[in-house]
Amino acid sequence: MGQFWSAATLLFPQGLLTTDKDAMHWTVFWCNQGLAEHDIFHALMTGNEDHSQIEAILPDPKTRAIGIVVTKPDKIMHGMQLGAAGMHNQIRQWTEQPFAPTLFGKLIESGYRVFATSDHGNIEARGCGNPAEGMLAETRGQRARIYNHESIRQSVHAAYPDSSIWDPVGLPQPCLPLLAPHRQAFVAEKMAIVCHGGSSLAEMVVPLVEITMLK
Repeated sequence: MGQFWSAATLLFPQGLLTTDKDAMHWTVFWCNQGLAEHDIFHALMTGNEDHSQIEAILPDPKTRAIGIVVTKPDKIMHGMQLGAAGMHNQIRQWTEQPFAPTLFGKLIESGYRVFATSDHGNIEARGCGNPAEGMLAETRGQRARIYNHESIRQSVHAAYPDSSIWDPVGLPQPCLPLLAPHRQAFVAEKMAIVCHGGSSLAEMVVPLVEITMLK
């Protein structure tokens, strides 16, 4: 989280808390690598699209850089009530449905090198309690709260002494994070959830996998 947020703040200060500009940043990146704008494509998919819908969304095969954001894994994670094992099981079931094989297969058949990655990792965490600071928190995350007044952050930290005050380089002021304790989250006590936004390696390190066709 620390490296991501610092980089995001330095490179994309206006988009720190939103994904609305992802397509623009994707295009700018590839234009800086020498591609023309008409060679670049970005799309958002739910992960429920069927064969014909995928065909309708994908661009002309002459497009050189395709970026596709699939929201299904994130929705599975945020709705999970059976812990990490339940999430892994649902992700496995989803990948066995037509969407992923169809999308990857079409891209590979069109001659693309296909990579899959994530915007963050996740962990299974137990609730340590939900701070009742109302509208005083800028964002009320499960693994991290962000405040714009140091006195408020300090008061919540006093109520949750195992939490961590975090002051990284790169975040705008005032942007004052408070991280939940190790393997815990700011939700109802003992509640088990799968979440992200903290400083553990499992939340910050993401996979980068190349997908190829078996011969």
